[in-house]
Amino acid sequence: RTADRAAQEARRGGEDELRLERFMNNKPPIFKGGYDPDGAQTWLEGI
Repeated sequence: RTADRAAQEARRGGEDELRLERFMNNKPPIFKGGYDPDGAQTWLEGI
């Protein structure tokens, strides 16, 4: 059962990596941090 769980978690991790890779390939806007509520809102809308 432990091996099954480990295999399932490994597959899930691979799926997460693929999602992140696809997301990053779309060149999302970069939030530079700091206190900028308007900039944060614009960033969220861009995502």
